[in-house]
Amino acid sequence: MPCETDARRVGSRHVGAAATACKADIEDLAGHRVRWSDETSAVPRFARFAWRDRAQGTITFIGDQAEFENGAGSFQPVTYECDFDPAGGKARAVRVRQGRLP
Repeated sequence: MPCETDARRVGSRHVGAAATACKADIEDLAGHRVRWSDETSAVPRFARFAWRDRAQGTITFIGDQAEFENGAGSFQPVTYECDFDPAGGKARAVRVRQGRLP
């Protein structure tokens, strides 16, 4: 368990590792191609952090810098979440829904 209790502080320290660990799992949820807008901008892949399980130290990283291609070839914006274990450096679960963060 992390010594710190602030999800933002812990999340900020591990955001790069989470982006790397979670990317493939997020892309696996797409039926077709994925386009990441954070690769060509200064906007981070994950904009928000929240504790998933504070006792275990798992943090949910949340972002909306991807678009999934639909069956007609159009790209649709998606919001994604990745439950990340900083101690193990691994993604535990990912979720995606259509649309951008409010």
